[in-house]
Amino acid sequence: MWSSLLFAAVVVCAAYTVRGLTGFGSGPIMAPLLALVMDLKTVIAVSVFLQFAVGGYMAFRTRRSVDRSVVARAALPGIVGAVAGAWLLSYLPVRALLFLVGFGTLWYAVRMLRGQKARTTEPSAAAALGAGGLSGLLEGMFGAGGPPFVVFLNRNQPDKSLLRGTVLGYFILIDGFLTLCYFALPTLVSSAPVLDRAGMMTALLMLAPAAAGAWIGDVLHHRASPAAFRTGVSATLVLSGVAVLLKAV
Repeated sequence: MWSSLLFAAVVVCAAYTVRGLTGFGSGPIMAPLLALVMDLKTVIAVSVFLQFAVGGYMAFRTRRSVDRSVVARAALPGIVGAVAGAWLLSYLPVRALLFLVGFGTLWYAVRMLRGQKARTTEPSAAAALGAGGLSGLLEGMFGAGGPPFVVFLNRNQPDKSLLRGTVLGYFILIDGFLTLCYFALPTLVSSAPVLDRAGMMTALLMLAPAAAGAWIGDVLHHRASPAAFRTGVSATLVLSGVAVLLKAV
């Protein structure tokens, strides 16, 4: 038991170092590795709870660096998608969606690594709705919804702090709503992820390593140049894309 908890703590700390640096990526990194020592439904619920609890603190810290107009457009479809994803997890043929998202994320990450720069144009409302809804759906299903919203935002937001803050602001709303759902949905849908007493105890034990990782990532974020930050985002998208594809296999 203790060896599993130590393994989980190291994974969580590393995942939140990435989240502290870029604003996303903890779910895709945590979920496949924690699934080696935990039940998958517990992994999803614990992952979302940590992203809400630690992400809430991070979102508060970065509250002045949030594009509120983008969050306002993306949050509602994201919440609807997240609830649908949690409810439909056992009813939809999700492999095709995962392959599409995984390969799309890898394709965009490679383009970033090859030097594609963010545009400064105002993101369209339709794109915000679509990216918000798809990220919410994936977050509800797998606790790993970052890639669609980050790809959308990165195409239009060159400022590293505004990008990170906006991603954190969006996901605090999604993960907060999902955390509430994980207490209620199992009474309606037995296949939904559940945050029971054992899962809550595991989540509470993981708070300290998650917070430590978030602090390390925040320090790295402020020291990183814009070019290094974009490389970090690209690398995180590659890891996220691979993790999504592994879920589809």
